[in-house]
Amino acid sequence: MTPDAWKKKVEETFQQNKYHRSLAIVECLNTNDPLNCRQVQRSAKVLPVKTQALKLALDLVKTDVELLKQSLIQIHEKKKRDREKQELLANPPPDVNIDETLEKYRLLDLEMTKERDWKFASYNVPIEVHVELLKLCFECRMWPEFDLLLDPALIRLKFRRYEVPYLATVDVLMSANR
Repeated sequence: MTPDAWKKKVEETFQQNKYHRSLAIVECLNTNDPLNCRQVQRSAKVLPVKTQALKLALDLVKTDVELLKQSLIQIHEKKKRDREKQELLANPPPDVNIDETLEKYRLLDLEMTKERDWKFASYNVPIEVHVELLKLCFECRMWPEFDLLLDPALIRLKFRRYEVPYLATVDVLMSANR
């Protein structure tokens, strides 16, 4: 099977569910699982089809990865703005027009990527799959693609709490009756 045929088959099979598509890509490109096959050298010189398939796979996930990168940066900037807004409202300086400043913050918030969109992108390409693709690029010595994936991966790891927040509060409901 050629890499183009493989890409077409992956797109056809996982057209409805991009999350499963991402998992299938990683599983297909992991050719060195000792339980499933004999060990082969990890160099792309020995396995050029792996390099070609990885390039095609990166085309499939690139838009979601870039959307996530931009969204997480926007969320971080919004958190900073919210702190500034709280300080501004708590101690308003006399020379600042609060209404203009609040309107500016509101407009910046409206320009942000919708949460639904970036959460969907996060679901389509989980951080584990992203890092696995990064590892595969390293193994195949695909340095431009590695650099393309590295920056978004570092941002996703830095701001992982925005993408997948931990349980912050627990409400315990108790009954007076046993």
